[in-house]
Amino acid sequence: MADQDTVHKAAKERLQAQQQFKKMMGGFVVLWIFMIAVWALSGAGYFWPAWVIIGTLFAGFALGWRAYGPRQVGPGEPTEAQIDAEAKKFEKD
Repeated sequence: MADQDTVHKAAKERLQAQQQFKKMMGGFVVLWIFMIAVWALSGAGYFWPAWVIIGTLFAGFALGWRAYGPRQVGPGEPTEAQIDAEAKKFEKD
C-alpha cells in the first residue's frame, strides 16, 4: 500500500490535471468558434475546421484520460492484486 505522502501527491497531481483539462478545453472551444467564424466568413465551402476540431479532440482526449481516467498512485506502481499474484508464483516454485 502506498504511504500517505504518495497518495496526497497523486491526488494533488490529479486535481491539477483536471484544472488543466478544463482550461485547455475552454481554449479549444474558443479556437473552434474562431475557426468556424473564419470558415463562415470566407464563403462556407468545404468544412475545413473539422480537421482542427478533430486534431484538438485527440489532444483533449489524452489530457482528459490523464485527468479523469483510472487512478494511479504512482508511475507504474503495482496494485495489491498484482503483488499477491506475483507472490503466489513464488510459492508454486
